[in-house]
Amino acid sequence: MNMSSLIFSWLISVGFVVPMEETNEGRELYVLYVVDHESEQVLAYEHAYKEEIMEWVQTGDFEYDKDLKMLELRKMEAEMVGVLGEIQSEVTAKGKSFN
Repeated sequence: MNMSSLIFSWLISVGFVVPMEETNEGRELYVLYVVDHESEQVLAYEHAYKEEIMEWVQTGDFEYDKDLKMLELRKMEAEMVGVLGEIQSEVTAKGKSFN
């Protein structure tokens, strides 16, 4: 299981993402619940694809994009892992550890 799938499963288990039991063009649809920290309101993004939700996880911004595919998100995830690895290498070189 890759990191995106693990995060998505966790979001479902805690209720931030709820399956709608509907599909569009063969793709599952979900509701994403997000807390707006400024207004303290809960926002609900309905009819969201998994890929849109995973992009929100990676960027912090939700945007409907029916053309977004998991392959693009896996590329973004790989880039993020690479950056985190570089940061950890720099910290380790300075004699510190994340652990």
